[in-house]
Amino acid sequence: MENNIKTPETRFELLGDRLKTRFFDFMLVSLLMGLFLIPYIVWIIVINNSSFFVPTQENYLLVSLITFAPYIPLTMIFGLGVVGALYYSKRLAFGEGANASKDFFYGISKNIKPALLGFFIIGLMYFALSYGKIIIMASELNPILKGVLIGLIYVGFIIITMIVAFYLSQSVLYTGTTGQLMMNAVKFTFGMFGWNLLIFLIVLLPFIVVEVVSYLPSAFFLIEYIFLAICILFYFEFEVFVFSIYSHAIFDLTINDDYPEIYRKGLTPKEPIE
Repeated sequence: MENNIKTPETRFELLGDRLKTRFFDFMLVSLLMGLFLIPYIVWIIVINNSSFFVPTQENYLLVSLITFAPYIPLTMIFGLGVVGALYYSKRLAFGEGANASKDFFYGISKNIKPALLGFFIIGLMYFALSYGKIIIMASELNPILKGVLIGLIYVGFIIITMIVAFYLSQSVLYTGTTGQLMMNAVKFTFGMFGWNLLIFLIVLLPFIVVEVVSYLPSAFFLIEYIFLAICILFYFEFEVFVFSIYSHAIFDLTINDDYPEIYRKGLTPKEPIE
């Protein structure tokens, strides 16, 4: 029984313990998340193998719009898988006898509204990023200015993703209005921005790999498929769990004085810091 296991002292120890004792659950939840990515994968296959999506100088704006607009609903679908994994990760971190498949789907049903809202925002930003790059690269702007503008879009996407991630990690723990949770999420994002960047190198690694490969010759696309397989087999739940326990640590430092029942839950008990 999970309750008989000696509780870890730190969340780093907690991560090691859960990887050791629940490794196959990480794999199962990653596979379940992968199911919610299938529509996006199918869409990418369609646009890569259809002559309709080959842009010309005359139609590239329209073709690009048709290509990238579905990213919004497809991202929202994947978001359901993410919030299911977040709920499971919360129960796993807190030592609540987590059941991978049961908690995954219960987490989706319990948090479907914040999941759809949060990933609508991320999907909209992903569409803006993808479509914006096309417009900027096709413009007659100075190459340096093009690079700066594209860089700013990437920065905006990362910041918005951080805010949404903290919004969703709160939604599986606390009761509050969307405005309250979003306002807290903004504070968490900018209050520890340096540490957040380090953690989001892990969280956004799949996105980073996809974006880097998109700038490489087609021969490197195999890297993307190999990494996708790794994500579906293990990494998806790993990154969600890492962010989940990271966010719990931030909540302990900021708002969990008002929620003593979850302060350091899953770890060796200590008194809250005054």
